[in-house]
Amino acid sequence: MTRALYEVGGFCVRRRWYVIATWLVVAVGLHLWAASLGQNWNDNLTLPGTGSTNATDLLQQKLPQQAYGSIPLTLVAGSGTITDPSNTSAINATVKNLKALPHVTHVVSPLDQGASALISKDGKTAYISVTLNTGSGNTTTQDAQDILDAADPAAKAGLAPAVGGYVGQKLSRPSTESSEAIGIAAAVVILVLAFGTVTAMALPIVTAILGLLTTLALITAISHLTAVPTVSPTTLDGSSRSCTTIVTATTSGSTVVKSSLIRPRQMP
Repeated sequence: MTRALYEVGGFCVRRRWYVIATWLVVAVGLHLWAASLGQNWNDNLTLPGTGSTNATDLLQQKLPQQAYGSIPLTLVAGSGTITDPSNTSAINATVKNLKALPHVTHVVSPLDQGASALISKDGKTAYISVTLNTGSGNTTTQDAQDILDAADPAAKAGLAPAVGGYVGQKLSRPSTESSEAIGIAAAVVILVLAFGTVTAMALPIVTAILGLLTTLALITAISHLTAVPTVSPTTLDGSSRSCTTIVTATTSGSTVVKSSLIRPRQMP
C-alpha cells in the first residue's frame, strides 16, 4: 500500500499541471451539473419498528387529520395589543387565507372563543394554530411560503408574522458564513506555523475547499436518487468539520509532503 501511494504521489508531482487541470474541470463540471439538477432534499425518513415510527403510523390510521401535529404562526404586535380592532380584522383575514390553502385542514384563531391561551399575558403576542395534512417530508418550500404569505394582512397591519415547526424549517437556513471564515482563518494560522511558509499553507487549504465543493455537488446530485435530509449540506458545511479535516489531513501528511516535495527520495 505504501509503494502504491508513493507511485500515485510521484505521478501527481510529475504531471502536476495535468492533475490540477483535471481536478478543476471535475470540480466545475460537478458544480454545474448539480446546479442544473437543483436541490431535492427530503426529510421523509423513517425507521421501521421504532417507537416514533409506530406512533406516527398509529396516528395516521386513527387520527389522520392530526397525525402531523399543529404549526404555530406567531404574530407580534408592534403597537397596541392583539385584540385592538385594527389587529383583529387583520388576524381574521389571515385565518381566512389559511383556511383557503389546499393542505390546511384546521385553523384555530387566538380570537376564537376558548382560545385565549394562544395570547400572551401582555397581549402583545399571539399565535394561530395551523394543522396540515402533510408532514415534513411531503411539505414543499412553496407550501411553507404560501402559509407565511397568508399572513400578509397581519404584516400590513403591523403584526410581525413568523412560522414555526417543520414549516418554519423549510423557510429558514442557518447562516454559517461567519463560522466558516473563523474556521478557515484558524486553519491558515495553524498551517503557517506548521509548515513555516505561506506557499505550503495554501496547498491543503485549496485542496480542502475544492473537496468540500465537489462533495456538496455530489450530495446535491445524490438527493435526486435517494432521500437526503435538508441538514446534510449544513452539516458538511460546518466550520468545525472543515477545520478538523484540514488540520487532521495536514498533521498526518506533513511529513510526507515535506519528504516528497522538498526532499524527493527513491523507495527502497
